[in-house]
Amino acid sequence: MKPPVSLLLLTVWNGAAVGAVVTLALCAPGLPRALVEPAVAVALVLGAGGGAASFFHMHRLTAARYVLSRLRTSWLSREALTTGLFVAATAATLALGRSPASPGVWRAAQAVTACLGLAAAFVTAMIYRTIPAMRSWHSPWTVPAMMGVGLVSGAAVAAAVLALAGAPTTVRGELDAAVGAAGLLLGGVKIRQWTVFAGAWAWLDRQHAGLGPVAYRLHDTGTSRPPYRTQTQVWPAVPAPVRRRLKAGILVALVGGSVLLAFSTPLPPVTVGAAATVLAGAFLERWLFFADAVHSSRLWFTDRPQTQTAPVGRPSARSFRP
Repeated sequence: MKPPVSLLLLTVWNGAAVGAVVTLALCAPGLPRALVEPAVAVALVLGAGGGAASFFHMHRLTAARYVLSRLRTSWLSREALTTGLFVAATAATLALGRSPASPGVWRAAQAVTACLGLAAAFVTAMIYRTIPAMRSWHSPWTVPAMMGVGLVSGAAVAAAVLALAGAPTTVRGELDAAVGAAGLLLGGVKIRQWTVFAGAWAWLDRQHAGLGPVAYRLHDTGTSRPPYRTQTQVWPAVPAPVRRRLKAGILVALVGGSVLLAFSTPLPPVTVGAAATVLAGAFLERWLFFADAVHSSRLWFTDRPQTQTAPVGRPSARSFRP
């Protein structure tokens, strides 16, 4: 499918915000608030920015008032709720950090925000996991891969902000080492997920071999615009050489940047550069996640609009050609 900018910003920025908040709750509970607050503020900006970007993915903004109407059945409604709660909790945590609240309240707010963030990240991943027609995404590896990219990129962002804020080297060293180990683990998860993508393409080829081009008939000729069945349904396939180069770049940015961050503790500028590399790798990974997805509609739709060459009432094997 075509990678929408709104979804790229939503999933990458929100994932990084969650990763940053979870990292701060786990790895920096004893640090002074003055050192942690900048990282919480960055997480708030990322989370709010991702949430705002999601509105540009809506077909009609006037329908936004119904977004929470199907919490029982829709992962999209659940995403809107959990993401909103996470951003609100992040804002509340930042406000508590700047107030005379006790250290116990401050740490409790961080823990609650981290839990809400993990819930939001899980719900977002489940939106893609539960689409059977999208053969590439309908896999158990979708959730750990999406959440893993967010956690690693967010941890890298938190490490960079803490380095700029002047956090102790001992704390930063432990955090940087954890990010490096998590990056290596994420690399293995991504390689496994890519095998699922390859299997989806193989499934498509087998179905083509068994079915061939299937003729169909238009039941609704449309009114103000051409009917759905004559529109471009899928994003053009990513060429194999380009796909290989993109995968290599993702591994270099995500895994290599994480490992570099693990050795950059004495040099804060290197930490910032490594974190920026990891975040750029997250955007590249998410772009390929969308662009290389295999939808079952590719069995019947080509990458070009279909044109009618025979009467609608008399379909034949040559009724529609690309």
